[in-house]
Parts: sequence; C-alpha cells; structure tokens
Amino acid sequence: MQMTGDSYLAETSVARDSWNIRRILAAIDFSAQTPQVLESVLAFARQFNAQVFFVHSIYNPSTNLPPLDQATALTEGRRKLRETLASRMSINTCSHTEIVSAERPELLVGHLVKKEHIDLVIVGSHGTSGMERLAFGSVAENILRRATCPTLIVGPHAKVSGTPFRRILFATDLSAPSEHAVHLANLAAAQQEGQLTFLHVFRRASSSMYEVEKAKLLERMRELFSAASADACAVEFCVEPGRAGELIPQIAANGHADLIVMGIAERTSENTLTPWSTFAEVVHAAVCPVLAVRMARQ
Repeated sequence: MQMTGDSYLAETSVARDSWNIRRILAAIDFSAQTPQVLESVLAFARQFNAQVFFVHSIYNPSTNLPPLDQATALTEGRRKLRETLASRMSINTCSHTEIVSAERPELLVGHLVKKEHIDLVIVGSHGTSGMERLAFGSVAENILRRATCPTLIVGPHAKVSGTPFRRILFATDLSAPSEHAVHLANLAAAQQEGQLTFLHVFRRASSSMYEVEKAKLLERMRELFSAASADACAVEFCVEPGRAGELIPQIAANGHADLIVMGIAERTSENTLTPWSTFAEVVHAAVCPVLAVRMARQ
C-alpha cells in the first residue's frame, strides 16, 4: 500500500488463531447505502459461509402508531425487505433470515446480537452535515454503542470490494482500544493472506524533535503488533503528522484499502466526542467500509 511518508516492512509469526464469522446481522433501512451494505454482506458471507440476519425496523420516533396501523406498517416493511433482497439474486446464495420489527433499531440489534450470537453487525451511515455528520448518523452510532461484536460501518462514500481483506489499513492511536482491535486486524489479514498496514497519525512537534518522535512512535507500533497473535503476514508500519480524521481516509484511498479497522472506546457520555469524532470523520470520508472494534468500559 502506497503511503505518503516513510514506511517499514516487517514479517512476524504469532500464535495460530482465527476470526470465525458464522452469523452476520445486516441492518437494512432502504437508504442510499443499502446496495453497498448488501455488497458487504455478500463479501463477508461468501468468505466465511456465514448465516445472515437481514433486519429492518419500522420504528419512527415522530409517530405513535395505533395497533392496526402498526400491523400495516410491519406488513409493508416485510414486503419492501423481501423485494429489496429479491432484487439481488446473489442473496439467494447465502442462508438468511428476514426480521422486521417495530422496536427501536439499536435495541432490536442489541437483542438479536445476544440472542443469535452474532459475530458481525453491518450497518450503513448517511450523515452528511453538522452534528449528523459528526455523529455519523444517530442510528448507526446507537447500534455501534449497543453491539457487543465488531461492527462494519458503510459510510456515504464507501464502495465495497469482493475481497475485503486484500488490503487492510489498521488506524491506531496507540490507546487501549487500539490494543484491543489489533488482534482482530491481524487475524483478518493473516487468514485471507492480505496486506496489513499499521498507521498512526500524530500531531507534529517541533522540527528538531520530529525524527526522534517518529522513531519512538514506530517502536511503539512494533511493540503493539508483536503483542498481538495471528498467523504470519506481511505488515507495513507508517507514521504521519497531521489530523487523523483527515489523513486516515486519504491514505486509505491512496493505498486502495478495502477495509479500515479502528478500535474505539465506549463513550462515557453524550458530550464525549473524542475519539468518536475522529471515527465519525473517517466513516464519513472513507471510500471503503470501516470496521469498528469497540472496547467497553470495564
């Protein structure tokens, strides 16, 4: 993967393990992202021969439907979901279940993740401006906050590759959530013989300390990688000065990344926007899906 700064290649051999995606939950809202969400589902389902749960919520916070109208809305939701899936003949190649409910989407997804032992949630995000852009869509964020498994966010500019693990960009801020996520990124790359790039974006210090700081960061990245367990794979390390929210999607696009992996912590309050704001910027600008590995508070 072509990077804008210095990079270093390394080979490592670590414990053999696997990331087995047996069950996928795809949240379908019939938005502009739905075709790319379906492409993501097919790519992962084919790769792992996984069972898929296509889920749609008719919940609307601005309305309070009486029982009869809600029944009609549920029937219409089932029809629309069935037609959406039928329009993609390739969906029939994977085992799937269709679920339509009036429950809030984040609660519905949270319940199903636990009940059905879901390994991966896939959801579209279509935030475009203001706070909606910062929060990358309240539904997508609420689903991510509820899901206890990795969540693939398909942003408004994301295009999906049929081989999502061919080129993986792991964006790390060297925090505890990144340490939590690096194991999964390594496994995904190693299992599918993909190219894994570690990227850390830092705020540049004075020019006299730039090379020293860069060397220290590269060493920390190597330590983080060596502590993870995965099969042997080729890895590229890169550190870049700048704003993470801008550079991560830019470097991913320049390197033709098929997937960005990021670790994020649980937000402790609605006013805690960092690093969620950085994650939101990446999701909004990325031209590939972003896999979020959330580390909950202990």
